[in-house]
Amino acid sequence: MEQKNLRKFTISSLYLAIAVILIIGASVIPGLDLTLLAVASAVGAFTIIEGGIRYGVVQYAAAALLGFLLVPEKSAAVLYIIFFGIYPAVKFFAEKPQKPWIQLLIKCGFCLGVTILSLAAFSELVLGDMSLPAWFPFWGLVPAALVLFLIFDYALTIAINLYFRRVRSKLK
Repeated sequence: MEQKNLRKFTISSLYLAIAVILIIGASVIPGLDLTLLAVASAVGAFTIIEGGIRYGVVQYAAAALLGFLLVPEKSAAVLYIIFFGIYPAVKFFAEKPQKPWIQLLIKCGFCLGVTILSLAAFSELVLGDMSLPAWFPFWGLVPAALVLFLIFDYALTIAINLYFRRVRSKLK
């Protein structure tokens, strides 16, 4: 195996292990599930940075499979599979167009699609035993998810920029 490919494989494998640990942590630590899944998503983005989109997609598939097989509470694994794990690849392709409004349209379209599909198909699994306040309508979950998604996307962009400045510059 060529030295460059060996480096990509090694780093991707390390990030795979970290992602699986984070998915397991999201499953067993109440209250930190979304935070740990967001960090696992950032790890997927770091894999794409280091190895390219192919390594990122393979890392996502392996983490999704291992996470689903290993976690006791499957909702964390499902959230990783349908949103947090695949989003770094979506972000990679969504940021290819030069116009920011097209990027935002693609990202928000993905978020809305996943949110509506999740609420329609997996509402009990996604929401769990959470009950909404009487003043908050069920349909209000979609705009709320979009606002939280935009915050998540911004935080992921910050994490990627920090990775480039602090980690990637030292690896080269």
